[in-house]
Amino acid sequence: MITRPSGGQKLSGPGFYEISGLAWSGGGVIRKVEVSIDGGNTWKEAEIQGPVNPKAHTRFGFAWNWNGEETVLQSRCTDERGETQPTPVELAKFWRVEPEFFRTTGTIPGHFNAIQPWKINRDGSVQNALSFNFFAPLVALAACGVALAQAPNYTNVGRAPTEQEVQAMDIAIGTDGKELPPGSGTSKDGARIFKAKCEVCHGPTWKAARRRLP
Repeated sequence: MITRPSGGQKLSGPGFYEISGLAWSGGGVIRKVEVSIDGGNTWKEAEIQGPVNPKAHTRFGFAWNWNGEETVLQSRCTDERGETQPTPVELAKFWRVEPEFFRTTGTIPGHFNAIQPWKINRDGSVQNALSFNFFAPLVALAACGVALAQAPNYTNVGRAPTEQEVQAMDIAIGTDGKELPPGSGTSKDGARIFKAKCEVCHGPTWKAARRRLP
């Protein structure tokens, strides 16, 4: 994630700046960080500024000559397993919600490790692009996706959720397992659910899961 420039900061005017930030992954060592200065249309590799340790913050820097025009800055990282940080749309597809769900509801149905975009205005002010119209073109691109077509239809955004809606989004399970529903299905059913819902974070095997968990 880019920490400078970032929300609430202000650039003094057109000219040279170093974009800097932190990258991390629960999957191990950061191998590559890329920066986009045009809203994700193109990406260039940033310089990793050591030390680089497993599951630890890794600092990066990128030289940027700002021309004074409005733009959106983003960064994304790739870890030693080859997993690349997702866009908000890719993360929404994984959680089976509409891309605007995160922005309009402020609700995170699970881990939120999506790319964080920062909008640079012509006056040099920096704002969270997720709070503006950043999602609009992404929604249009993703609207025809099968997963999005099957996503739930969230209505009445802005109202307090019902108890049933809260329970439906609450996937927290304690160590005693009391939040789990009564057992059902077969081990093959469980394997399919794990692959669809859990493997992306915890790995395909218990051995991999132990490496990925803090």
